[in-house]
Amino acid sequence: MTKNKQKSVLWAQKVTHLYEKVTQNEILDNAMDLHNNGVGRICFLNTLGQNEDEIIKYLESKIDEAVQIDSVKEIESVRNRFVYLEE
Repeated sequence: MTKNKQKSVLWAQKVTHLYEKVTQNEILDNAMDLHNNGVGRICFLNTLGQNEDEIIKYLESKIDEAVQIDSVKEIESVRNRFVYLEE
């Protein structure tokens, strides 16, 4: 991985964390957003070098695997999967 990609991921993390601080969402909304932002950064790294169709297919599979949650505690048990609050 090149330094630029690492810098991009760190920058994205800083910006999204800052956004969550200033928006002051509910605790569960905030936890979900931070978790999904982290999953998004992992997705970015996992799709480096892939073409647009491959990336879309990968993201669609990640969305299909998303887990509905009702508490912050549930987020802790879900690794590398997107989460959502309600259908």
